[in-house]
Amino acid sequence: MLRILSKAFSDARWSLIQDLESDLHHLRYLFWETTRRCNLDCLHCGSDCGKDDEQTGLPLDVFQGVLDRIAQAYEADKIILVVTGGEPLVRKDLPQAIGHARGLGFRVGMVTNGIALNPARAKTLASLGVENVVVSLDGPPALHDWLRNREGAFERTCRAITACLAAGIPTVEAITCCTPRHLEALEATYEIVRDLGAHMWRVFNIFPIGRAGENRHLLLDDDGIRTLVQTMARLRARGQREGLEVNLSEEGHLGWHWD
Repeated sequence: MLRILSKAFSDARWSLIQDLESDLHHLRYLFWETTRRCNLDCLHCGSDCGKDDEQTGLPLDVFQGVLDRIAQAYEADKIILVVTGGEPLVRKDLPQAIGHARGLGFRVGMVTNGIALNPARAKTLASLGVENVVVSLDGPPALHDWLRNREGAFERTCRAITACLAAGIPTVEAITCCTPRHLEALEATYEIVRDLGAHMWRVFNIFPIGRAGENRHLLLDDDGIRTLVQTMARLRARGQREGLEVNLSEEGHLGWHWD
């Protein structure tokens, strides 16, 4: 009975928090999943994206219309539009979409796997006023290529980070998905990101949806979570000394009914 009452109270409290957030918090972040198409077939993909997915995303004119309405209802210059996917760079009309958003005053960031982010594209993003690019880098070469399911992916990811820095994009962040195999490689990953010159490094545990829900060996158990938190606390302190901002975030809330 106590457990039932505790759950009921927690559910009611969570509902209240959501209501307060809706009433009190202004719109500051707008995430646009540009497409469910992707140029990789990652083992952990929560959206289960693929190269031949017919769900290519909103047509450009529809997306632009949505942004127009949001800009009329809110202060666009106080909103960060986060361009994500799938892989956003598979959309040929992405520069036009970003250009329209910037014209309305939105600030723009991007999340990418880096495979298609060459120096020319990085310069285009910089010229459009993209402020932040987050590139997936999941450890040393063999570990990254294993999770991304593509030989040579690591080299192209590093090229993407270097290209964004050279293009002058204000904030370049590397992000790492942590599986049990990554725990012993976190320090090596930190050093790769630091040596590339990225401004920030963020690590998160994998959420059990999409392909990650089928590949349960990618998920951290309780001991793995403890090791992750302890390791990241140490690396965050090291980053403060060495000029790299280090963060740990969780992928999502599992709720009461997941085991």
